[in-house]
Amino acid sequence: MDVALIGLILPQVQNHTLGRLAAAVRLAGFGAEILPFGGFVDIEAVIGAVMKASPRICGVSMQTGESALASATLVEMLRLRGYEGQIVVGGHFATLNAEDLLREVTAIDVVVRFAGEPALAALLRERPERRLDQTVLEEVPGVVFRDLAGDVRRGAPAVVDAIVTGSGVSDPTDPQSPMPVHLGFPAADMVGSRGCEAHCSYCCVAGVSDAAEAAGGPRYARQATTELADEMARLYHGHNVRAFNFMDDNLLPMEPEAAHAWCRALSTALRARAVDRIAFSLQMRADVCTDEVVSALVDLGLVRAYVGIDGYSGRQLVALGRNASHHAGPLALARLAGAGVFSVCNALILGPTFTFASLEKEIDALGDVRHAPVHLLPLDVRKGSSYFNRVQARGLLEGGMLLRRYRFEDPRTALLADAVTAFPTRLEEYSVPIALYDLGYNLGIARRLVPGADIATATETYRDVTRRWNTDQVRVLRGAAAAARTLNRQLVADFIAAERDGVGALDNELRASCARALRDIETAVSQARGTPVHAHRRGSLLSGVALSMMLAACDHGRAVSANFDAAAGVDLAPSADTGRSSLDALVLVGDRAPATPTALDALSSLCGDGGRTPTEDPSPAVPFDCCFISREPIQVTFDDAGVPVALTLVDGGVAPDGLVECVLRALGNYCYPSAAGTTQPLMKAHCWIA
Repeated sequence: MDVALIGLILPQVQNHTLGRLAAAVRLAGFGAEILPFGGFVDIEAVIGAVMKASPRICGVSMQTGESALASATLVEMLRLRGYEGQIVVGGHFATLNAEDLLREVTAIDVVVRFAGEPALAALLRERPERRLDQTVLEEVPGVVFRDLAGDVRRGAPAVVDAIVTGSGVSDPTDPQSPMPVHLGFPAADMVGSRGCEAHCSYCCVAGVSDAAEAAGGPRYARQATTELADEMARLYHGHNVRAFNFMDDNLLPMEPEAAHAWCRALSTALRARAVDRIAFSLQMRADVCTDEVVSALVDLGLVRAYVGIDGYSGRQLVALGRNASHHAGPLALARLAGAGVFSVCNALILGPTFTFASLEKEIDALGDVRHAPVHLLPLDVRKGSSYFNRVQARGLLEGGMLLRRYRFEDPRTALLADAVTAFPTRLEEYSVPIALYDLGYNLGIARRLVPGADIATATETYRDVTRRWNTDQVRVLRGAAAAARTLNRQLVADFIAAERDGVGALDNELRASCARALRDIETAVSQARGTPVHAHRRGSLLSGVALSMMLAACDHGRAVSANFDAAAGVDLAPSADTGRSSLDALVLVGDRAPATPTALDALSSLCGDGGRTPTEDPSPAVPFDCCFISREPIQVTFDDAGVPVALTLVDGGVAPDGLVECVLRALGNYCYPSAAGTTQPLMKAHCWIA
């Protein structure tokens, strides 16, 4: 084998990034194999496959900060086990952190920024033997490497394409490669753009877009509607695809008039290609959702939307660097709901520079949100964003590239963060908005494509769970803010203790209601179509995979098999065609089920870049948290300077040989002053969907 491509592969979800890389390698006349890597739980299997195949190049996809520590540990362990080939990493995270990766992760030979296809083909063509030298690397586009003296250098200019070419099939070299199946319908994950037109200060996508401009390319490129329609028609007629998931960060033009024109043009192009009734989901900005745009999208087949609102008060939007009206979010949700679109919206509620006063206004504004569940999230501080530079300049960051956290400037915000993050079912686990994200998608497909299916009860469940979730979330936020306002840590602790059981019980009830509704949809659609079908649970799988990106997944190297919530009486195991959200710009179908838990009480979440620690307290209540599948944390001991010096698997779990040492070596380069002299769980986590 010439190249082993390592990245996230999940059932019924496509990863076009790895598919295109493999296709480019094969078209260049070389062999490529894709190896599934879902985090720490897969390290032994991947190492075994690599050592057996002995590829010349091992290419690792590093798309997110959440996957960075697991990926770095993998490549270090490959070297420890004797792999001598070239290790090349690429992806979104790698592009933004290329120099740091080479300085910190000695196992990595080359980082590729931006498009990886030309660089990978060039590396294979130039040197058939295993090792590459400096003279070769200097001519390869987009690479960053160490020279003979160990200094980090760049090769030829990176390739930043101005033309977007989409392919909805999993393997572009195999037009007959299998498609995902969602609720009985062949489905495709689509990418019709690259980068983002916006300049949101906190967003690393904007950071990559800035870097693309600096490299001489466009910050954003959108596929022509005729070309997009060509691809959708090929999938519609050649693969019977009826459900499309657009994975773009911002597919629609930002101006409503332009967005409306785009919708009309795509509709015309699809009709000309005899593409009839389809269903699709996408991410969208609230400020583009005029009545005309929503109507045009629904006519095209929009059934579910993840609406990027981020802030609901004018003050919060200013803090986030969003150029949008605070009225835009609620208006968009009302318009989408009125048109029959199931939506989920987000709120970036916690950030290191957010003042307590702005958060109080934000909580009040959240009380007015209707029609869609609010997915509450702390703000991640990502390198490449202008917000990262601001937070770093204020001295609020701790740790480093592979595991970063932040402190809060306002001690009341810090106490509010302690309270909010104390309820794992709210931010960390397979939370209610993620369950509704799955429910809404399947409801939308059923309503659009199976009009004879009786989904009235499931639809009412969506509305009822949304209302109860939003109401209780605001209630808890207001109570937490009242306690935090006093600057009395004991009052915050008392609030947490008083609320913990009730919050967990309600969230379990609501998640179980969503699970029952999904089963009802499966039954209704199966009866209407006369054949068994399975719901697509993308958000559920995202929550499970997130766990395996953390050391939690090292629990004896196995997954929990429990799949029944006894309290709810609902079978929560995902079906064979379960999928997940776009964590890898996602979009490759694999036959291998992930080694991750499936029951609600076994799902955990994506580890973020920022734990939340009050600046005034060196031993906060919940600065880190990492749940095992069995909900037992890995403990990390910090010395008096805040440097990690020991890791302990407290439940007696056995990690693969060398894993703990590799992780400790990576974290030993970092300092977490607010954790100095303590032993505590490793990570604080939350889950992103899109």
